[in-house]
Amino acid sequence: MAFARRTKVLLGVAAAAVLVELIGGLNRLDGGFVLLRGLHRPGLLFPVVLVALLTAVLLGRADAGTKVLTSLLVGLLLFLTMSVAMVGGFDGPRRTEVLPAPDGSGRRLVVDKGADWIDPLWWVSVESGSGPTARRWKIGYFDGDDHRNALVEAVWDGPGRVRLVTGDQQVHLIDVGSDGRPGRTLSLRR
Repeated sequence: MAFARRTKVLLGVAAAAVLVELIGGLNRLDGGFVLLRGLHRPGLLFPVVLVALLTAVLLGRADAGTKVLTSLLVGLLLFLTMSVAMVGGFDGPRRTEVLPAPDGSGRRLVVDKGADWIDPLWWVSVESGSGPTARRWKIGYFDGDDHRNALVEAVWDGPGRVRLVTGDQQVHLIDVGSDGRPGRTLSLRR
């Protein structure tokens, strides 16, 4: 009886991990809540769900051979997951700049920088609101593999406009609504 209860708890842990990841992933979309974006941790989701599900299988089976084989499979999959995560070559985005809107509206221009192996990457967005109701809207993505697409400058060009300058000295003006929603988005890749 205790085995059945433990199995249900482990299945519940796996389901909760998937639900948390889903909530975090949905809030990474345009207009999502900044506070809930942090729940998006795909590198953590897979090992947690894998261990919970396979442990539930182990507890539900009495056959010793099945338990040994499943344990070896869990160890191998965890090793492969961690190896792929460590060799991925992707430096996740770090917040490098936050510029408040000049009109005092509570909107903020946010620049996050990361890398894909050796290529610099930039994500530009506008956050509006504060605390648990703060939302984020994407404005631009820049892949510095080609220096012409590198982000050189991101500033407010007025209370409702953002100016983005790229490595080829192109100036891109993007209007931003009072809620933080941009009039358009920009994506510069190779």
